[in-house]
Amino acid sequence: MKRAIGLVFVTSSLLHCGLHLGDGGEPTQPRSGRPLEHRAAAPRCVAARGTEPASFGVDSSSCTQGVNGRLTPRYVGMGRFATECTYDECSNDAACGVGMVCNCRTEGSYAYASRCVTALCRTDADCESGFCGESSSPDGTGNTFWACHSSRDLCVENAQCVTSQRSACAYLASERRFRCVMGGVD
Repeated sequence: MKRAIGLVFVTSSLLHCGLHLGDGGEPTQPRSGRPLEHRAAAPRCVAARGTEPASFGVDSSSCTQGVNGRLTPRYVGMGRFATECTYDECSNDAACGVGMVCNCRTEGSYAYASRCVTALCRTDADCESGFCGESSSPDGTGNTFWACHSSRDLCVENAQCVTSQRSACAYLASERRFRCVMGGVD
């Protein structure tokens, strides 16, 4: 009972603020705004690469088959991690080719590898809305890609998708818009 009362309160508060929710708890009216993650310009990538937290006890000395190799933990499910060598694929967008951009480190303390990812836009200037936004892949792979926001979007940020059934704002190519999806899968 307590849970239902909280849900009624949250839902009625969101409706009062002008956010219309559908049966699945996602916004049903177009949303606009400035996304936190967007590409005003191509980022300045840095060559320095941090290391994973010491709690994983990783030693990257065996990762020598590519540029800037690091042994990094990867979640494999059921509370378990596996480690694998990861390497930088790029240092700028030009290294990635057509339809791709370099998702790279902009700070040397970051441990993730710079890699080429799919992009339907390269910078905000490519988009009518003025925003080339980052999206998690809705296919559940966790891959990042970039797409133009539009006036048809049902969300611009993950924070707009925090309900019991929806948790991420992702671009769906089949709908040509961003909308709330369940944990990167819909």
